[in-house]
Amino acid sequence: MKTYKKKALLLAMGVASSMGTATVLAENHSFETYLGASRHMFDSDRAIGDDNGLNIGLGWVLSENFTLEAVANGFETDEDGNSAIEIDGRHYRLDAVYNLARSGNWQPFLVGGAGDQSFEADGGDKHRETALNFGGGVKYFLSNDWQLRGDLRAIHSMDNEVTDYALGLGVAYLVGGTSAVAAKNDADGDSVEDALDQCPNTPAGVAVDGKGCPIDSDRDGVYDYGDLCPDTPAGATVDSEGCEEKISKTVSTELDVKFDVDKSYVKPQYMSEIKDVADFMKQYDSTNVELAGHTDSTASDAYNQSLSERRANAVAKILVQDYGVDSSRVSATGYGESRPVADNGTVEGRAANRRVVAEISTETTE
Repeated sequence: MKTYKKKALLLAMGVASSMGTATVLAENHSFETYLGASRHMFDSDRAIGDDNGLNIGLGWVLSENFTLEAVANGFETDEDGNSAIEIDGRHYRLDAVYNLARSGNWQPFLVGGAGDQSFEADGGDKHRETALNFGGGVKYFLSNDWQLRGDLRAIHSMDNEVTDYALGLGVAYLVGGTSAVAAKNDADGDSVEDALDQCPNTPAGVAVDGKGCPIDSDRDGVYDYGDLCPDTPAGATVDSEGCEEKISKTVSTELDVKFDVDKSYVKPQYMSEIKDVADFMKQYDSTNVELAGHTDSTASDAYNQSLSERRANAVAKILVQDYGVDSSRVSATGYGESRPVADNGTVEGRAANRRVVAEISTETTE
């Protein structure tokens, strides 16, 4: 790489790094001066090698969206396969820059223009041609007066019908921007004057709307820069991080299986109820169930205790073997006649007491 090209690259990188990360944006500037380095990728029909160059430019700001730029570009390259033959290149052009909508410190742009391009080999004639260029890039505002800028463009020769490409990176100094005194009217540096700024303490670098307030794309009341869930459905209740609030609730199910006198056989009419318990436990896999067996007061205490255990075990067997509930989550306990729910002095009361019951509940969020 030629010495002057090394200096150009170092200069562009040094100026960019020295600007820091200030976020106040320039306004109402009249001119832009530009210094940068470029990488030229020449059409294979030219038979010359790719190389680096130096760009110097001056822009006249016509409006918020349009800038007219005069640019001088110099580069040195070699003939393909013969590094002994050096070729000096010059490109002078006039470009129109169209600045797209800015987002925070970033601003994309489109560019196009025309100019004169020349190539001169050692000891040879100078070849000149008219060249059109078009492309696009992005600007990043480093401070009130400086911006970093990169672009990629195609350069088409009208005389030779070849198209080259150039990648540029440099810094621009904005002349005639808002003075330090005027900048005090925008205390948070978001480009919205304090008198019109409805959110006067916007954090540095945050994109704002026309009222100076940070953007809230999903309209959930939490600004995008602090929103951890940026696509919350409309109308949803959210927490301080912009995510939907989870509502905690208790869910439960009950089981009540009745038995005939002195029987532990589960009648078919109760199978669907037992299956409902199994489905609930599969849905909420942290739940366990205690199946409590009971009898009426007929027969002795010892017999009723054994009968109540057989009834509880019968229901447990169906849950585990027929409906696939893990046995570690199911327990069966017999309580004999000790916990009646009705009067054992009546036929109806004794029927109500011959039972296996369970109640399962758990906390869940939705």
